[in-house]
Amino acid sequence: MQKYTADFALIAGGSEVDLFSLRHWSEQTGADIFAADGGIIPVLNAWLTCRAVIGDMDSIPADFVQMHAEQTSVHAVSEQDTTDLEKLLHRLDCRKILGFGFMDGQFDHALSVLGILARYADTAHIVMVGAR
Repeated sequence: MQKYTADFALIAGGSEVDLFSLRHWSEQTGADIFAADGGIIPVLNAWLTCRAVIGDMDSIPADFVQMHAEQTSVHAVSEQDTTDLEKLLHRLDCRKILGFGFMDGQFDHALSVLGILARYADTAHIVMVGAR
């Protein structure tokens, strides 16, 4: 299993993302960006580069891997017992994480994210940024 290490990371999910904020934090911190499955779409829409996309790849176009394989590592994880956010965090060794696109979707998804954040509270400081 590929594991990524970073001092500070930006992560992107597939919910609504304030592209200006994502771009601002990327430029200000120089942090690597990691996407949970469909989170690659807002990263590309903000004209940013993603270090890796991790997830079950059910939310991105099938031809994505061929189009972006040279710029971005793509790690398809087929198991369905965890969310794409969990798949990403499990493969990211980082103490400070700023997340975009995880909290602005459906209420049940937001509750799931909060549960995941609680499980990682002892190992990482994760802040989620909303689009509004």
